[in-house]
Amino acid sequence: AAAAAAPAAPATDPDCLFCKMVAGKIPCRKIAETDDSLAFLDIFPTSRGHCLVIPKHHAARCHELPDVSMADVGVLVRRVAAAVGAATGCY
Repeated sequence: AAAAAAPAAPATDPDCLFCKMVAGKIPCRKIAETDDSLAFLDIFPTSRGHCLVIPKHHAARCHELPDVSMADVGVLVRRVAAAVGAATGCY
């Protein structure tokens, strides 16, 4: 039996602010992370607990993301929303 191919590395863009955060080149206040997604607090929050959840795979538009990346973002959004809501009382 042939060995399974290693998964391709996520696409990145050297000029993308979010790709730089994922790579650790720009600091962010991480609140959750998976292999495919990153959640962090917004630097200019408009409400308590304001955060962003982004895919680690670079795409200019959501429909360009691989299904696995889009699915993982959705799961992490749910987890982060529940945790932030419980911590801040803001739902």
